[in-house]
Amino acid sequence: MQRIKLPPGKDATWAGERYLAWLPVFAKPWVRVETGGPDTYQLYLLGSRKPLLEMIYDRVQSTSEFALYRITGGTFATVREDHHGRLEFLQIPGTNVCVVAIHDYVPSLPWFIYKYTQAKVHLGLCMRLESMSSD
Repeated sequence: MQRIKLPPGKDATWAGERYLAWLPVFAKPWVRVETGGPDTYQLYLLGSRKPLLEMIYDRVQSTSEFALYRITGGTFATVREDHHGRLEFLQIPGTNVCVVAIHDYVPSLPWFIYKYTQAKVHLGLCMRLESMSSD
């Protein structure tokens, strides 16, 4: 979980959209983001034809203060009936603070490998979100 400061007049929906636009710029050329439809996003590693992660923006559950992206697949995710991984952007009411968190995500990598690789990348990306809001 990471807290970021939103620019004046911006909200959680903006933060989610901005993150998906910012990620491939920040991680270029290693990561690219493609859309498979109006609310579907796939994250690819350089040279890969198979997405690392697939996410769908949940328009029904989302509001301007809460943006929800459901993790629906990809080589780095284990999708099971009892786990519904999601990336959330939640603006704290009455503030310009947004909390970004991944919940119920089950990595496809064994835990000991995930902990020292993919988890470190997730943390690093969340820490960079603060700088994204000032761009």
